[in-house]
Amino acid sequence: MSRRAARAAALLLAAALAALPFAAAADGESDREAMAATNALYEDGKYAQAARSYQQLVDRGYEDAALYYNLGNAYFKDGDLGRAILNYLRAERIAPRDADVRANLEFARLQRVDELDSQGASLAGATASALSKFTTVELGVSALVLWILAAAGGLAIMFGRPAWRSWTRPAAMTAAVLLALGLAAFGGRLYVDYGSDAAVIVAEEVEVASGPGAQYAAEFTLYAGAETELMEKRGSWAKIALPGRGMHGWVPIAAMEEVDLPPHEPGA
Repeated sequence: MSRRAARAAALLLAAALAALPFAAAADGESDREAMAATNALYEDGKYAQAARSYQQLVDRGYEDAALYYNLGNAYFKDGDLGRAILNYLRAERIAPRDADVRANLEFARLQRVDELDSQGASLAGATASALSKFTTVELGVSALVLWILAAAGGLAIMFGRPAWRSWTRPAAMTAAVLLALGLAAFGGRLYVDYGSDAAVIVAEEVEVASGPGAQYAAEFTLYAGAETELMEKRGSWAKIALPGRGMHGWVPIAAMEEVDLPPHEPGA
């Protein structure tokens, strides 16, 4: 490659790299404009159109608690209770202490045909409910801070002056106990987010079969908005369970949607 060609290639590469922030800013501006336009559709009472437009933003990889909250509202106003609860749950994962998200989620749950406690009555259900008030990052940072405090207390006990031990020992023990609790909470939240697959029934009504096919007997019926745990997929069928109730069976995959979205691929 000649020196002139190499210089031209370098200039083109520099120009492309310099354009990346502007492209990202343009995409962000486009998303904000689309969000504002969709909000206007919602305000005009065009709920089905607003839901489709919000969903397009989700499909483009735009992830924000306000987007899922607005999408849940649009579905709720349009009479789609299952997808309303689904998107309120997605918003709650990003903003677990948002009062509006929690209030609308609880109100939507009250509209279900199924009289189900979404977490079940077990201790595990109560624990999951408590953990849902914190994000994975918040619990991880808290565990890290407690680990630093416990380690500092241990070092102070081993290498500090004897006069310090009267207060550093109980402080270090307290930090160690809190660290154990913090790690347990962090691990529990990781399991909720990544170890179990939450799913919501989005069909108006679905019979839960004893096996993965229409030829199997129906065990019970679920209705829109029922919150389940996805256990397995087989062909066009999914095995689901009701947390804390010991009830499980198979439903068509089209009748439910997972709370976790699949990873977004740029350009998809």
